Amino acid sequence: MKPLISVLVLASLFLAGTASAAAKTYYVSTNGLHEVNGVVWGTYTTSDGVDHDAYTNLQQVISAAANGSTIWVEDGFTVSEGSTFYRGKESSGGNDTRIVSDVWNSQLTIRSRSGDWRTGAEIRGDAITRCFGGQSDTLIGFRFVSGTTTNGAGAGALVSQYGGTFQNCLFADCSAASGGGGIGRTGPTSVLTIENCVFTNCVARNGSGGGVNGGNRSAKCRDCLFVDNRANGSLWNNGSGGGLYGDAASASNCVFVSCHAYNKEQIAHASRQNGDGGGGCALSSVMDCVFSNCTATSGGGALARCVGGKNVTIVNCQAGRGGGGIRSGKWIGGAIVGCIDTNTTASTTTNGGGANEGAVLTDFLLSGNRAIRYGGGANGCTLTNCVVVFNVASNASASSSASIAGGGIYGGRAVGCVIANNIACGPEGKKGTQYFGNGGGSCGTALVRCLVTNNIAWYMGGGAYGGSAVNCLVSDNESFAQGGGFATTTPIVNTLVARNTATSQSGVYVADKATSVLVNTTVTANENTVADKSAVIRACITNCVVWGNTGTGTLQTSTLSRPAYSCFPDADGSNGTTSSDPRLADVDGKTFVATSPRCRGDGIVLPWMLNTNDVRSLDWYGAPRSYRDRADMGWVSVKPTYFILSVQ
Repeated sequence: MKPLISVLVLASLFLAGTASAAAKTYYVSTNGLHEVNGVVWGTYTTSDGVDHDAYTNLQQVISAAANGSTIWVEDGFTVSEGSTFYRGKESSGGNDTRIVSDVWNSQLTIRSRSGDWRTGAEIRGDAITRCFGGQSDTLIGFRFVSGTTTNGAGAGALVSQYGGTFQNCLFADCSAASGGGGIGRTGPTSVLTIENCVFTNCVARNGSGGGVNGGNRSAKCRDCLFVDNRANGSLWNNGSGGGLYGDAASASNCVFVSCHAYNKEQIAHASRQNGDGGGGCALSSVMDCVFSNCTATSGGGALARCVGGKNVTIVNCQAGRGGGGIRSGKWIGGAIVGCIDTNTTASTTTNGGGANEGAVLTDFLLSGNRAIRYGGGANGCTLTNCVVVFNVASNASASSSASIAGGGIYGGRAVGCVIANNIACGPEGKKGTQYFGNGGGSCGTALVRCLVTNNIAWYMGGGAYGGSAVNCLVSDNESFAQGGGFATTTPIVNTLVARNTATSQSGVYVADKATSVLVNTTVTANENTVADKSAVIRACITNCVVWGNTGTGTLQTSTLSRPAYSCFPDADGSNGTTSSDPRLADVDGKTFVATSPRCRGDGIVLPWMLNTNDVRSLDWYGAPRSYRDRADMGWVSVKPTYFILSVQ
């Protein structure tokens, strides 16, 4: 066996050496010369023994070049006539491609002299012409202009079989019948790499990926600019990925400006739900990218159904079916600013000015976004450590049955977020009218360790409507009906509700006392604008403090259900309640602490207080909710030393 192995090794080395030796450097120029401005590129001899300066036909040299060769093309060189010869085979007619390199694994490097798309060689298409078709080649500094396909993908370039690389290239005014107005893909799963390229005014007329369509194959875009590209879709199907499309595609350090994913009418239809959307990208992973003024008639003005990514900035984008900025995906770090959802049909999945459809956002800024119905900032998303400010849920022409809710957030979950200066409002003159504006900060959202402040609801729940709250601070919100802080039917735990304003029930309005529970919550300094209305109504309260609210007369609470171990002026002393002044004060940087000995340690210890894995077991400041089998009333615990002082 050893001699056979030796022979095979020698043979492989010989073949490799032969292939390497066969690779050459070729030159292409308009006048057949390789000397430009006094600079000589070099000389070469063709197989017929004739010396040449440069080819004048780019297709001819591509067809003749050995695998691994380098072809230099004069800046300003233009290919605009149809090719009649493929690399590796003669055309049998019906050729719709200007330049073709279709030899398996040819690995040609074809580059303009400057390597700059602004001055480089140009391949132009016309009525039914694709600019380039190839595989495993590298093209540098080329301009692909006005390519068109009557059917099929890739009007600028169609890359098949074994991928390839485009560097510093321009794709302009290219229009594909299906996917990939600039670049399309077909064939196996090898990598297509696109670096420092510009895609402008490229169109997928009835498909996806106006700039690039990577299909289900790897397409990596780095440091690219996408401007005014479109995926038009069909009459009843929305296009996807105005700039980039592909479930194995990626974009890093790219900029997308005015890219669009449309149906043919270029308007949103509630019944036209097909298509992933994504004016900028769809079904891709994205990192360190900027999206501006992108739109989609489906969801995701900038990004739709992408795997996710990080450090994305999205500005002034718009969607017709939710997620003016982002539709789904997991994202870390970035901003969504000034985006709009124009869908007038109320839906928990197709609304959301900034983001929607289960998007998971961490360390994001959502600011100045707007939804016509639900979730000015986000709808149905999971937000962690986000800042949600100055968003709006509004509809100036809404009918009496058209609910508007969640100025900042609708549904989903928010953890460690700031939710401030958002508004839920209806048409002019509808303040305080049912349906028109519930939940200025959030609606139906599970809030954990959130600051909810300075939000406005034209109807109920200035801070929050529905949902739940654990370890939150809800202050300085306003409602033009009930519930300046909360209007809810779900639990509120370890939360401060303070300095909110409403017509009535300025602190907490509860619609169903059977399900609404306030535990270890302080409701104070809230103000009713109509006199003699309670600060809290109908709630079942435990370990709570309700005190010092104004505009309530003597009525701090009303129709409470099973109050226990709580402090409020109306308390009758039963079931551990007290009407003693809680002496609310700031203690060691903690605000509105119940310092009265009657409130310290006289609450009831609940099972979850003893479970260190339960987020409720710690208060807003991180202190345990129980000490020595004792619990405090109010939203925060007092240090253990205070218990000792109270005993003394």
